[in-house]
Amino acid sequence: MSSNPVIDAPATFVPRTAVSFGGAGDVATAVDAAHPMPVGPRGVAVSYVDRSGVIAAGGTAQIAAVANSARQGFFVQNISTADLWLSSVGTALAGSPSLRIAPGQLYESPAHGVPSGAISIIGATTGQAYVAREW
Repeated sequence: MSSNPVIDAPATFVPRTAVSFGGAGDVATAVDAAHPMPVGPRGVAVSYVDRSGVIAAGGTAQIAAVANSARQGFFVQNISTADLWLSSVGTALAGSPSLRIAPGQLYESPAHGVPSGAISIIGATTGQAYVAREW
């Protein structure tokens, strides 16, 4: 005879664990259809470094941000009237594999894969402006 009791449960039986939420000292709220688990992105404070500039020589790639192994992210917005091209894997070209940023558009690095190498940019015309931040 076994010392462990045997429970005959139906095949559809699913054990449940009660889940609740609330801050320290608050009354816990049970999670149910009327009170779903509160989830949402939580921002992290960062300090921006301004990397804005203009194309110094049309048709010639330049560095928008030097290599930075501590980089957590960056964005570049094209505020000129012609395309800009951006590369984080080498010297920017006016075409593939560089990323095209149309006038008025913004490119932001993905949160899951921020490049640590130099960010290169190119535009066709001297004086094309862009706004850029790195954090």
